[in-house]
Parts: sequence; C-alpha cells; structure tokens
Amino acid sequence: MIVFAFKEMHFGGGAEKNLIEVALHVAERHPVGFYFSGGYVDPKVAAAGPVFLMPGRGRAWLAPLDLLHFGWIVWRHQVRIVHAHHRYPAFLATILRKVLPFRLLSTVHNRFPNRARASLWGDRALAVSDDIADWLRNECGIPGGQIRVVHNGIADPPVSTADHIQELRQECDVPDGAAVLCAVGRLTLQKNFPLMLDALAQVGDKNWCLLLVGDGEERDALVRQADSLGIAERVRFLGKRNDVPRIMQASDLMVMSSAWEGFPYVVIEALANRLPVVSTDVGGVREAVIDDTTGLLVPPGDKGRLVQALERALSDHASRERWGHAGRALFEQRFRIDAMFAAIDSEVDGLLKQLSR
Repeated sequence: MIVFAFKEMHFGGGAEKNLIEVALHVAERHPVGFYFSGGYVDPKVAAAGPVFLMPGRGRAWLAPLDLLHFGWIVWRHQVRIVHAHHRYPAFLATILRKVLPFRLLSTVHNRFPNRARASLWGDRALAVSDDIADWLRNECGIPGGQIRVVHNGIADPPVSTADHIQELRQECDVPDGAAVLCAVGRLTLQKNFPLMLDALAQVGDKNWCLLLVGDGEERDALVRQADSLGIAERVRFLGKRNDVPRIMQASDLMVMSSAWEGFPYVVIEALANRLPVVSTDVGGVREAVIDDTTGLLVPPGDKGRLVQALERALSDHASRERWGHAGRALFEQRFRIDAMFAAIDSEVDGLLKQLSR
C-alpha cells in the first residue's frame, strides 16, 4: 500500500487538490490509503482507499499518540511508501523509518522560513516550484540529489459556451460593459485580500466588477472593508464554487495579492483558460506569471504598484490578449497534468525498486 498523508484537509486548497489528483492516479496501479488529522474528506478519496484519522488530530503535544498510531497502520497494512504532503506527517514518518521498512516521499508545497531546519522530508523531496527547491537546498540543507522539481499540473479545463458565460454574468449581476476581474482563494490572511480591495478602490477606472471565489475566516471583515471603501456594489462574494473555469472564462483579468505562496494552482488555471494575471511576486508565482509576458508582477504588499498594474491591465486590451495567448502556450509547455503524473510515476517506481533489492 501507498499512504498519502496530510494534516487537516480543506475544500479547494491547492495542496489538497494536488494530493487528491496524484493519489487517484497512483491508485490506478497500486493500492492506496490516506492519513489525515481531520477536516474535509473528498468523496473520491474515500472511494479510492481507507482513510485513517490521527487520534491526536495533529496536535503537537499528542504527537507520540499519532506516531504510535501511524506506525501501527504502516505495519498492519504493509505500507511500502508514505507520500507526505505536509510537514507534520513527514516528521512522523521520518521517525518511523528508523524501525519500519518503507520509503518516504514528500511533496513540498510551501516554504516554512522559521522551521527550515526542523523540516524533514525523507528519501525524496518533490518541490512544486524552483523557488521551493532553492529553499530546500539552501535553508533546509537537503542535498540537491534528493530534490526534484515537479510543477503542479492540471487537465485542460472544459470550455464554456457563450450562453453559459452570459448566464454567469447575469447570475453575478455584472454591469453592462464592466471589466470582469476574478480572484480565487481561501479568505485567509495569507491571500491578503485587504490589499486587493484597497488597491481596487484607488483604480481610476471604476467600470469593473470583482468576482471573489472562496470562503474563510476573513469573509466578514472583507465584506465590511468593501462597504467602507465604497466599492461594495462592485464586489461579488461568491463563496465556494465548482465552476472556476467558467468564472475565469467569463473574466478579463485575474488578480492575486498574496503575502506568500508556494506555487498556487490558481495561476496555472488562469493560464489554461487564457486569462492574464496581475499578481504579487511571491514564491514560485513568477514561474507562471512572467512579467509583461503572461501578466504583471508587483512586489508583495506594495499597494501603489498594484494600483498601477491594475490600471494598466484594465486600460490595455491588446496587452491582455497577448498575455492570455502567451499564458496558454506556457501552460501547454510546462503545466499539463500528464507531465506531473509521469514525474510521480518515476519517483514511485524508483522507490519501489529500492525496496525490492
């Protein structure tokens, strides 16, 4: 069995999306299971293999309990590979590897600057961006031979008809002639949506409408902020949605204002949908959002530069068209799901061969 391990799962998160898609692919060739501390369990995951929950729910002071439980699962189910997608289960598996015969493969989705030396990633660390690979090498001290960059990949999105796009615009009450901006992500401090709203309030051209997809603990504060800035009538809080490709295809520009990132799926989805992006230059974003080629990059937290980038993008239709076409070409070259799956298969096969020696 190959066990995919995470901490608490959330609906629609990028790391969760990667874990689910990779696990379902691996399940076509090997029996799989899952080890989580709790949270949302996708029905496709439950159908693919047994789901085990940490008795300590991932709380640090109960780590010994989780360690014993995880060890029992590895022994009882003859687990050959643990594929960790979070620091905590990777830490547990690193300890268990000293006494149990399995291999540890870790996909590293983000930087953890204050915990670099305490991060343990096992036999192979798969970085979802060049930026994270640099962090693993330079700050975590992992030898380069144990690191491989495997960019997130997605399948071709379904193409919406003009009627479906028009229906969405009507559903969202988009004003006639307005430029449609979209932003996708959990409403958390990491995504720094207050910066985005502050910048939009200062954009000279007010003929825009923002479709904000996602939910989270910052929602109420963001609703109040939009009202206080006088832009509430132009911001649509759409919550969790299952039709993100249609929303992107109905949009003219995607905006991301994150304070930090690893390598977010949402920028790949934008490229695949020919949607130009204005984003803060964080993590591995610049590997997909190439400045003035597939969109525009601004320094994180710089409201003035974000306002300038938004004004330029909204006023320059020709550049948006050019960025959209270039983004689609980059997606086809680097971010297709088949390339991600091929890299994962190679790593899994290599670790299984080591165990058979």
